[in-house]
Amino acid sequence: MAKYSNSSMEYFLKMPIAEFQSWVETVNAEIEREQEAIKKQKP
Repeated sequence: MAKYSNSSMEYFLKMPIAEFQSWVETVNAEIEREQEAIKKQKP
């Protein structure tokens, strides 16, 4: 999480579970898009 947010772990620990799950899903989707873009750039 630290790579994708400047928020402390305490922030995430206080976050409601549903909100945290949504945040994780969003970050995972971004990671997948980044990986796909990297794969497309490689010969």
